This record gives sequence, C-alpha cells and structure tokens, in this order.
Amino acid sequence: MNKTALKTIRDYDMLSYGDSVIAAVSGGADSMALLCFLLEIQKELDLSISVCHVNHLLRGEDAERDEQFVRAFCEKHAIPFYLKRCDVSALAKEKGIGFEECGRDVRYAFFNETAGSIGKITKIATAHNLGDCAETLIFNIARGASPAALSSIAPKRDNIIRPLIRCSREQIEGYLADLNQGFRTDKTNSDTAYSRNFIRHKVVPLLKEINPAFESAVLNLTELSREQQSFFSEICDEHYHKIYKNGVLLKDELSKLNIALRRSIIAAFCRENNVVVTKKLTDEVLDALSSESFCISVSDDRVLKCSGGSIEIKKPSKPQKRDFEYAFSLGEHALPDDRRLNIKAINYEEFENLKKNSTNLLKNCLCCDIIEDGFVIRNRRIGDEITLFPRNVTKTLKKLFNESKIEAEKRDIIPVLALGSRVLWAEGVGIDRSVAVKKDSSNIILIEVLEK
Repeated sequence: MNKTALKTIRDYDMLSYGDSVIAAVSGGADSMALLCFLLEIQKELDLSISVCHVNHLLRGEDAERDEQFVRAFCEKHAIPFYLKRCDVSALAKEKGIGFEECGRDVRYAFFNETAGSIGKITKIATAHNLGDCAETLIFNIARGASPAALSSIAPKRDNIIRPLIRCSREQIEGYLADLNQGFRTDKTNSDTAYSRNFIRHKVVPLLKEINPAFESAVLNLTELSREQQSFFSEICDEHYHKIYKNGVLLKDELSKLNIALRRSIIAAFCRENNVVVTKKLTDEVLDALSSESFCISVSDDRVLKCSGGSIEIKKPSKPQKRDFEYAFSLGEHALPDDRRLNIKAINYEEFENLKKNSTNLLKNCLCCDIIEDGFVIRNRRIGDEITLFPRNVTKTLKKLFNESKIEAEKRDIIPVLALGSRVLWAEGVGIDRSVAVKKDSSNIILIEVLEK
C-alpha cells in the first residue's frame, strides 16, 4: 500500500518538503492506514501532522469509543488532536437536508477552520480509497450525472489530498496487519439501507463476478476521464473567452461550434450567473439557438434572453400588468400596448384564399357558430387552457407560451378570446378545435392584430 500511496503523492504533487498536514481520522481502517502512512513519511518530508476527528453523535457509545481510540493514538504519538462534536441528525433536520450531506458539510467546514487556525498553508488529507472511487462512480451513473462525474473522486482538489485513492481495501487492511495496527469498525457500514453501503455490499461484488479487476478498471476510467476533461476544459475556456463579451454570449459565434462545446459554454455561462444547470435547460437553449430571438425562464426571477444576436441572463423588464377585458364584437379594439385588434367576418371563399396565400393567418380564423353572449376579448388569466387545433391536445396557455418561447414581458398583453377559463383563440398560439373552420361553416371570423 505504501508504495502505491507514495507514487500517488508524486504523480499528483500532493506534498512538498516542510508541509503542514491535517489528517481526517475517524478511527476506521482507511483513516488509520492514512495516518500511519503519513507518520511513516513524516521524517523524510519534514511534515507537521495534526489530526481532526468529528463525532457526529449518531451512534451513542460506539461514537464515544471511536473518539477515545483516535485521541489515545494521537497522545501516544504526540500528534495534535482537534475534535468537533456535532449533533448532525438535529442539524440536518434544521437545514432540511440528508444527514450524510450534512455530515460531510460539517466535516469539511471543521477541517478548513482548523487549517486556518494553524496559521500557514495546510493540506487536508482524507482517506478516500479505490473502493470509494468505484462506489462514487456507480452512484453518479445511477443518479444520471454528467460526463464529468466519470472522474469520480479527484485525487487532489485545492488543499485537499487523497493519497490512498489508488489503494484497494485489501491493500489497506494488509498494511495495517503488517503494522499490527488496530482500527475501529462502524457497524452502520453494513446497513444496506444506505445507498453507498448497498453499492459496496451488493453491486460491486456482482460487477467483480464479471471482472475481478473491476476496481482497477474504474481507476483507469476515472484517470482517463480526468485527463480528457482537463483537455476539453482548456478548449472550452478558449472558445468561451472569444464569444463572451461584456456579460453576454454572441449567439452567431456560439451556433458555429460543435454541440459539445455549445452545451459546455451554455452551462459555464449559466453557472457564472449562479443558475442551476440541468441537461433539460441546456437542451432548451440549444433548441432555441435556431430562432432569431427567444426568452427562457432559468429561475424564479430571471430569464435567459436572446435579442440582437446577444444572449444574456437578466431580470425580465416586465411592464406593470394592465388587465383588459371587453365583450366580443366585430370591429376594431384598442390594446394596452397601442396595437389594435381587428375582428371581421369573412366567407368560406375568402378563407380558402387565405389558405393559399396567407397560411400564417389560418391560426386566426374561427368558425363562430358557438360564440355567444359572455365571450370576451381579454388578456390571460390563471388556469386558461385550450385544446389546440389541429394537434387536439389540451394545454394551459402558460405551457404553450413556454413552448412558443414567447418573451415573459409580452405574455400579459397577448389578447385571447375566452369564456371563463375556456380559450378559443390566443394570439401567436392558435385556435381551439371546437372553432376549427369546416367546409359547411358559414359564420367565419378573422382576427388580425395590427401593429402600432
């Protein structure tokens, strides 16, 4: 094990002569092997070694014995010992997160806090090993993570180092046996109700039946993935800085790139603006790039908007909503944005001419046989829905506006013809199947929206 760990330290430049190192030690086999290994190379590298132990107060007396075990080891070897006791279960409930996530947050916050108190640049060494790397990879795949997640656990990240990341559990236990060094066993590690334990005890053994060297195969995959991700990130950064100008992306330049670069640049742009990135969001933006302009909601109060060839993330400049409503009748009607609505009767012959010459107006032609008193022209309301012709699917206007990529600031001034929440026509969307024009239709109307 020590040879593998030494090579890992050299390959990833984890430690330098005279470094200060905090070892995260729970008392289990992995962390005790890490601590013993650091003590083994301490003199050669002139390391200053400290230990951090977190008691999560989850396992009663067992957790107390873990704490005492690590403390006693540190006293025997004159190692500075730092302790954090935290009721992780109560804190997780308070924050509304899982206690595994909460425990991880508590541990790393404590490690960094302790590193800061030491007063010089300090490395934090954790005992993640090859088994952890394989389990994380499987977990990431199972929950649908991105290709970057194939890198699994990084050997080195900022001031965090993982010297045992290439070491198997068998190597670790063999190393401790050679040293005659005991360790603590967490009984909850065998509880397969936890996802990681299920992967460790159920999934990995099955995969080893297919390939006994499964963990080594994982190691090769994760290391190759990190190399490729690093190379791809360099290319992505190079293109990003070419098409990112003054806080916006240049749409035409973005559209010329390979789809993988486009997706990565969109994701980077969103992250830079503190927007949560999902494949669904990047898919939506990629689809919208074929349009001259578009507006996509990316959070409760912001949109990703394209106009004039520039893509930006901003709060929509939404005008104050002005509800309007008036009884349906032929003739012209004023709209709040100074446009006019012209409703006129046409015959079937005129309708046929429109089909030949102005097909875009067909969305505005209705058979008005069912239109009676009570129908109004108004702007949208909560719950409005329409059975769209000819698709014959019933959807809310909100969903159809999203599909049509109608800008958020324009949605409240779009006129609709409706009775209650039943919409027969909406500008830019189309007509309800109940008013579709047929060959025997006699009462046909055409609704035209006239610009200023």
